[in-house]
Amino acid sequence: MANRMVSLNLYPSNGVVATVKTDAKTNARNTYAKTNARNMLTVPSLIGTVMLCLLLLVGIELNPGPPRRTRNMRRRNRRGVTSTSQNKPPQLKSNIILNHKYRFTSDTGTATAISSDSLLGAAGTIGTTVLLCTPIFSAVKVNRVRIWAPPAAQGGFSTCSCNFEAATVNTSNLEVSDTSNSVSSPATINAVPPKNSLASFWSNSGGGTLFTLVAPSGSIIDVDLSLYLTDADASPPTAIPVGTAVIGTQYYLALDCFNNTHIYTPVSLNTTF
Repeated sequence: MANRMVSLNLYPSNGVVATVKTDAKTNARNTYAKTNARNMLTVPSLIGTVMLCLLLLVGIELNPGPPRRTRNMRRRNRRGVTSTSQNKPPQLKSNIILNHKYRFTSDTGTATAISSDSLLGAAGTIGTTVLLCTPIFSAVKVNRVRIWAPPAAQGGFSTCSCNFEAATVNTSNLEVSDTSNSVSSPATINAVPPKNSLASFWSNSGGGTLFTLVAPSGSIIDVDLSLYLTDADASPPTAIPVGTAVIGTQYYLALDCFNNTHIYTPVSLNTTF
């Protein structure tokens, strides 16, 4: 379409006539530029408004304020009402119970029964006379028994085992055993007392045999115990006879001390026989 010239006569106050000539193409270009400028001002404003709303919503989700229970407690406290749950001390188990892992070495592979009295003696005693040591703890529970047997001789084999005693007539003993004829991969066991075995319960002095060990000479034995510290118990632990002791000195006896066989010697602890 041909461009058309448009003449505008302007009559200013001074009486001079001014003529401005424009064409349709120039007018269209000016209108498009004004529209774009108006849109450039409008679109960013809308985008900014939307982003502000989103940020406000996200801020409300990320920081919703204290939970309703906390807000209610604050309101009650402002009214002079104090929550009793904040002032009540927590429950306390007053008995002193601790866990410890004891290590022993074996002098012979003879099957040896381990009783609760032997474990209490191995866990720690105090010399009460020159021939007696009294256990510090009054109850014991077995958590784990581990044995590392020495490498087997060339052409031979070695076996280590732990046989847990059953607690009732309705259950049977459970034995964990390992045998190796390798000189580089010796026999080893990692035994946890099974459910309803005597070793899985707390045992006082005089509790009888808890498990039986077979550990060849040179074996390393780790026994993980839970121990209950004596607290004026009605039945104090039984004193264990020893060959010699100094009154008031602490001793850690052999794992089989109550049998008086002294096959399993404690490692890095003061002991006596």
